[in-house]
Amino acid sequence: MGESGGRWGEVSTRETYECPSCDRRAAVVGGPGNDLHDRTTTVGCCECGQLDDVVVARRVDGSAFSPDDDMPGDAMPKCRACGTDAVVLWVAGDPCPRCGDALQH
Repeated sequence: MGESGGRWGEVSTRETYECPSCDRRAAVVGGPGNDLHDRTTTVGCCECGQLDDVVVARRVDGSAFSPDDDMPGDAMPKCRACGTDAVVLWVAGDPCPRCGDALQH
């Protein structure tokens, strides 16, 4: 697909983003996305700068996702790299969640 996110039923493409100041690099969708079984969204850690795609909904028995599945529930996931709960939703074009510098794509 080549762009972040994804239309329903399409598998999203991951892109690599780097922060030259934090020396962090991640391959993520860059916002809401799909894979074969899950609906995902990208989060960024305000402590260590890690970007991760996290599952916000699972497809069960071939069922379709609803448009409400773009957001994680009330509880945001913890950062997989450092374990903090200081994570925010992140989309392509947003600055580094840790230092605020522009990410290279």
